[in-house]
Amino acid sequence: MYWVIQDNVFSEAGHEALLQALNRGSIPYVLCKFLPFTHKLVPYDLDFTLYDNVDEIPEIEVPEGPVYVDHPSLILEPHAMDMPGNYTMICGSTLLNLVSQEKGWIPGTFLNDNFHYNKWKEHWGINLLNSIAIVDKLGTIAPPWNDIFIRPCKDTKAFTGLLLRQGDFNQWREDQLSSGRDPEWLSAETEVVASPYREILAEYRFFVVDKRIVTSSMYKLGSRVCYDEYVNPSVTEFAQAMVDMWQPARGFVIDIAETAEGPKVIEVNNLNSSGFYACNVGKIVEAIEEMEF
Repeated sequence: MYWVIQDNVFSEAGHEALLQALNRGSIPYVLCKFLPFTHKLVPYDLDFTLYDNVDEIPEIEVPEGPVYVDHPSLILEPHAMDMPGNYTMICGSTLLNLVSQEKGWIPGTFLNDNFHYNKWKEHWGINLLNSIAIVDKLGTIAPPWNDIFIRPCKDTKAFTGLLLRQGDFNQWREDQLSSGRDPEWLSAETEVVASPYREILAEYRFFVVDKRIVTSSMYKLGSRVCYDEYVNPSVTEFAQAMVDMWQPARGFVIDIAETAEGPKVIEVNNLNSSGFYACNVGKIVEAIEEMEF
């Protein structure tokens, strides 16, 4: 498989861990970035000042056939399938996910319409941490609680989920809508989900590929950031039960909260754009490489 990695998207440690995993497996990849204000992918170290106009700037090349790495014995053949080309996996921003869909890369991105709160509630119900949440447009939503947690309904990174006091909510909304961001990503029409504050003892991340948890990590202990490979076995058991119940895609990330009432699903995220925390990145790469199409 050929990997397209967007530079400066993941944390420095996560970025380095991903590249190390690819290098250990002699897996071919390219580092890229977007030409500003376009969907054009260019080499990450490209110096724009060397070109007189945008049309001269070279786009990255993604191979359409088997890829050779270091030695012919390491040829990466596509799985048996009646289609041409080499398989391509991406890691990067929401925009890179959309471009991957435009180009028809397989697997490319796992992002789809299932990464929406309404879908999670339909399948997991009371197992959701925020099962009594309300969904509405950012411009009209009116959460009734004193302490409000709010996030976009879809995994678009329009804004980061956060906790707000009722008295601060309207000013926060006004600030968001007047921020000058592209209305394609954030506007009064953007669907959001709001819920009351829930006390969380610890938060964990699980990477899932083809219905199997391949690696996991704690990322928060109480209100303190805490990256640790240790995960409470009862939380892992609950996470796998939720995966067995429903999967939004062949590859995804599910975040689980440990609460006084037991484990609950916080949210699911797109695997292609999710932070790794203390997860074993090598296991993620291995699981993706073993997928069949």
